[in-house]
Amino acid sequence: MSSGEHHNIAMGFVDLGIRNRAQGDTARALAYFKQALDFEMAAIEELDQTDGLAWSLLHRSAGTLALDCRDFRLAEQITTRALAGEPDPIIVEELRDLLEQIYFQRHLNMKGVVLQDDELHLSLSGQEVGHGLIQYNEIYGRVDNTSKLLYRTAERKLGRSFRESGQPVKGIRENYQTLVSVPRHGSFAVTLRFGSQIQPTLAGMFDTVDVIGEFMDLLVLVNHSRIDEIEDCISDPDYLRNFFGLVKNLAPDGERIRQVGFTAIRHGVERSVKLTTPAAELPAPSLPTQSDSGEDPETIRGILRYADATRGRGNQIRIIDTERKSHRVNVPAGMMNDIVRPMWDSIVTVIGIRVGNVINLQDIWIDEIDDTYLLSHSRSRAAAMRP
Repeated sequence: MSSGEHHNIAMGFVDLGIRNRAQGDTARALAYFKQALDFEMAAIEELDQTDGLAWSLLHRSAGTLALDCRDFRLAEQITTRALAGEPDPIIVEELRDLLEQIYFQRHLNMKGVVLQDDELHLSLSGQEVGHGLIQYNEIYGRVDNTSKLLYRTAERKLGRSFRESGQPVKGIRENYQTLVSVPRHGSFAVTLRFGSQIQPTLAGMFDTVDVIGEFMDLLVLVNHSRIDEIEDCISDPDYLRNFFGLVKNLAPDGERIRQVGFTAIRHGVERSVKLTTPAAELPAPSLPTQSDSGEDPETIRGILRYADATRGRGNQIRIIDTERKSHRVNVPAGMMNDIVRPMWDSIVTVIGIRVGNVINLQDIWIDEIDDTYLLSHSRSRAAAMRP
């Protein structure tokens, strides 16, 4: 049997595996994927290695199948063998991406880690993850935003009005606490425990398993851009705006961090969700702004210095650009405390609609600090201070 014939049979089993996986029959899907892998490996053995493109494509296919079979070691061996040879330039980046996925999925598999029902396993992969070191904010910023999302989910499920400022009420803080494990070498991965050792002190408290389960369900909907279903689950616009803002903070940027994964256990069954869509490409709900002037959105880059709460404008921030010009920006409900406030004194980009001398915020994010910007800002500040 030729290499091509082996490959065609393998693809037939892949189709069967995908169909059964879509129908929820994971055991049968796995069996089909294993048969497909056997035929794909046979196709590699029969192939003339002078055909660089076919050799690279078959290794990529076999590595992917080994990953589908959860044989991470074999997937690694297949992919690294392809990369160690002379892979076709068209496929080499795809092979590197596949190797990254293999390592990431292995970390999500939590070898040697036993989760409880009130725990979440958070793992990152990308250029910033290596040699056991990572920038502090890449991991702990996501830990903080995950904790905020879990608290907001608990408050929403309890029927509480959206909390614009301050901490959750004492009963919620006592019953839902976020604890973080020591980071695990090489992943980079930590475990978050969202629970309490005390007896419930607030009537109607939800089990932490339900809170974590809804958190995972919503991330799956984000992955598939199923905005309508998210809006059905989160009907309050303030909670909805807050959810999408926090998810954007969790999501990868596509370069430094390529994937953000969560794993949880429910009733003894392991479940993993991977966020791979860069934050800039995430879907967003259509929410009403404070005012619609019909104007095109305006973009401003500057330093977020303060909010004007002294005159009853607690929803307003100021952005100072390189010309030392101050821009007033109205922040919609659901964004100030969890999303905008942590950005204070950072270089940010703001997108919004200008109405008079105020901009109604649509989106905001922290920019990379670059020397050119800081130099121009410092020069403008020095010029403003001259007599």
